[in-house]
Amino acid sequence: MVSNLQGYLAPHHHHLNYSQRQAAGQSVGNGQIEDACKSLIGKRLKANAARWRIRGVNRMAGPCSIMYINHWKTYWQNN
Repeated sequence: MVSNLQGYLAPHHHHLNYSQRQAAGQSVGNGQIEDACKSLIGKRLKANAARWRIRGVNRMAGPCSIMYINHWKTYWQNN
């Protein structure tokens, strides 16, 4: 189990310097992402009389995320 963790973390070591990143004013948590998902996608899923299947949620979440971060142009250029 430890070797699996080391194998995963080794290529990502530059992402793990939390104290340096925090000192530079960079985000070290995923709270912003969680909040965006909660507010953007959660509201859509909880609309009146909405019924969702997992496949539909996954298909809707991608475009909603792209819209939220305003990357439509990049998305359409790559697809």
